[in-house]
Amino acid sequence: MRIVFLIGLITLVLSCCGKNTDEHTHQESRCRCSPDTDARLAEMMARDYANDHKKLGDRYFREGKLEEAKLSYHRSIAIDPTFTEAYYRLGQVYLKLNQPSKAKEIWEKGLEERPDDKKLLKALKKLLKETPGLKKEEDG
Repeated sequence: MRIVFLIGLITLVLSCCGKNTDEHTHQESRCRCSPDTDARLAEMMARDYANDHKKLGDRYFREGKLEEAKLSYHRSIAIDPTFTEAYYRLGQVYLKLNQPSKAKEIWEKGLEERPDDKKLLKALKKLLKETPGLKKEEDG
């Protein structure tokens, strides 16, 4: 993942800084990219940073450190609210902590961001099937 990120970063920088535009002269010590390029670069960095937190959460989860995992997945979601894998993993933590209503809530939030996410849809459907009381909480 790091290699893909670095290749993307280098490509963006070269596409911006390799051109001699009105914004860029050879005398400048720093390249100034267009706002679109800056935004794409920031988005790539945020996605990579969110994934790092998700991976850390995965490690904590495997080690049984559920509170630490929960915190890492929350950080991942805070950085990139569209990162549905982090929502899925966080829901798994809540299930391990015997908090199915929190898992349901988290998965529903993930589906608000990406309504077509198959993994979240499948997990939520399974949870509602296996825990009928959750449907009644929603109605009440």
